[in-house]
Amino acid sequence: MTEADTSKGLATEPSIRFSCTCGTRYTIKASFAGKTTACKHCGASIVIPSCTLQSADTPTNVEKETRRILVSGIAIVALTLLGGGYYTYYSLRQDAHRSCLAQYNCFLQIARDAIAERDIQGAIDKLQAAIALPDDVTKNDAVALLKEAHSALASPQQVLQSMSDVDFQSLCKTRTLPASSAFSYAPLNTFFVERLLTATGAEIARRERIRTKKAEAQALYEQGIQAAKSRLEAALKSASEENAPHAPGTGPVEVRKDSDGGTTTAYRSPRGTVVAKRDRNGKILTLGQSETIAVQDFEQFAATFQQPNGPEALTAPIIEYAEREKEKEDAEYRKTIIASAQNVYEKETQALAAWLAQRLKSIDDGAE
Repeated sequence: MTEADTSKGLATEPSIRFSCTCGTRYTIKASFAGKTTACKHCGASIVIPSCTLQSADTPTNVEKETRRILVSGIAIVALTLLGGGYYTYYSLRQDAHRSCLAQYNCFLQIARDAIAERDIQGAIDKLQAAIALPDDVTKNDAVALLKEAHSALASPQQVLQSMSDVDFQSLCKTRTLPASSAFSYAPLNTFFVERLLTATGAEIARRERIRTKKAEAQALYEQGIQAAKSRLEAALKSASEENAPHAPGTGPVEVRKDSDGGTTTAYRSPRGTVVAKRDRNGKILTLGQSETIAVQDFEQFAATFQQPNGPEALTAPIIEYAEREKEKEDAEYRKTIIASAQNVYEKETQALAAWLAQRLKSIDDGAE
């Protein structure tokens, strides 16, 4: 008695469903509950249970069908509500976007009209209102126009002062701004150029005053440089071969003209100072000693002095030594003078350059 054999005629009659341990399923009438039967598949003895009554119209199947229908209905209602809600939200969102966009375009047009009427502040107020609208509207045009509107209200004097000479001359000549400074919105550009042109007269006078002051400062600087150069040249000339100064304490100690036309000269030597008297022809007549020369040495000098050409033989080495030392010391002295003069010149020119730079900066800053 398999499920297929026992299921016929049980559509409206209570039945029992059960399975054998071998897996074979059976459906029999409820009236067989509690009885024993053998499995037709494996032959095992089976006690028919009495707790699984079921039929096509039993309350269990009705509940399942009812539950299925209820769940399907709920799902349909939920999907309907969800779709309707999304459609409603999307529609409202689109309506809000269109309304915001229309308001944005309206503010933008009002701002442009205000610019055309030279009411820049009114245009700024409308542009700020346009930018304050919800963020679902792209506002690049309003942001760019607001930035240019603020720039158009800048002080003409400050703008002109910041211009280079080339740009300022171009503005005065062509009555247009340089490409790098022009506004992208033509009405604002026209408005700004008109404002600048009203201040060009004062700016021309200011730039002329600056040029004059700078020229004066430059002239003073050049005068200072020329004076320093003249002092350097004079110092170099004084140290030249023709006008070389003597180093202090070198060369002849003293040269004195005598009443007979001769000279008396004191010379330094390694052993002291020797005094020689010459006649008007330069011939040595007498030779004296200084206190620093030993007596025995001078006696030797004196003995030699009595010999023919003695005075020349005695004084020649002394004079040569003195003159040689004089030239050496004078050369070092000239180098010192030249180095000192060049150092002074460099310091003077550096100080003049610093003064000129500071003066020009003060003129540009308006302090002069």
